[in-house]
Amino acid sequence: MFPLVETLLQQQLTLERTNSAVYRSMADALDNEGWDGSAKFMRKSSGEELEHADKIASLLVDRNITPIYDTISKIEPVNGELTDFFKNAYAAEQKTTLAITTLYKQAWDEGEFLVAEYLHWFLAEQRTSERDVWDIIQALEASDEWRLIDHNLGE
Repeated sequence: MFPLVETLLQQQLTLERTNSAVYRSMADALDNEGWDGSAKFMRKSSGEELEHADKIASLLVDRNITPIYDTISKIEPVNGELTDFFKNAYAAEQKTTLAITTLYKQAWDEGEFLVAEYLHWFLAEQRTSERDVWDIIQALEASDEWRLIDHNLGE
């Protein structure tokens, strides 16, 4: 594997693990504020991010590369309105989409077509994740029935 593609994959592994911690931190804060449905959504998202990290690690192992479990950076707590939590989640998803797109392009440009093909799933997943969070933000901003929206997120 080309060194830059390997480096980007290792960075993606760390980013996915960081996103998991961000979502978990927000879930705990939302639980403390009584937003049970939103906390459940964030906890589920945290688990999905760990699954993404596992997929990246598996790709590295399949290519005889040892995954590097780098230390994630400190997670700053999110405070404020319920919309602030989802806007923070949306920003994390956008950052991840950009990183995966960059990784995909680099893999393609260097002829790492199997890696690029593997990343198709991640690109589709990112489109879905971004859309889901965006839709929640739009629903919250269009309504004063936040408790109902929160309840629906918990189902």
